Amino acid sequence: MLSRSRVLSLVSLIALFGGPLSMAPTLAQPVQVAQNATAATVSGVATDSTGAPLANATLHFHGPSDYTATTDAQGAYHIDAITPGIYTVTAAKNGYNPATEADFAVVAGQANTLNVQLQVATLTTLQTIGHVSTSTRRSAFNATTASVQNISNQVFQDQGEQQVAHVLD
Repeated sequence: MLSRSRVLSLVSLIALFGGPLSMAPTLAQPVQVAQNATAATVSGVATDSTGAPLANATLHFHGPSDYTATTDAQGAYHIDAITPGIYTVTAAKNGYNPATEADFAVVAGQANTLNVQLQVATLTTLQTIGHVSTSTRRSAFNATTASVQNISNQVFQDQGEQQVAHVLD
């Protein structure tokens, strides 16, 4: 049989180390983390090259799932409950060159941040201004000697015209 002093010592040790009841909140925490581990959030701000916020910029997240977000008047966006994984993010706005982040990792149970900066589109930054294509399915272009005529400088001078279209008419 345990003596009274040993019982008191045992009770003191249990109280010192917290006892089984104080362990309950600690044991409940991993369950809560496991529930949050399947969800993540992504937020950030879109700005121009001067640091001014860009309203109505669109961000497309392409990865395990696809998401689209639009920035508010302060250039901020937020996506709740995004599936964790690796995403390719494209930010775009009319009048600006699009920006792409190829390997953006969204980590489960965390708030992930991605800020983007878009550059103003100029004539030197445009890749393609226009595209023209032709098709020769209906008729072939007549390139025979009968369709060729040389027009000399004298013809232009005689007609007093400097425009090719007017001389050909």
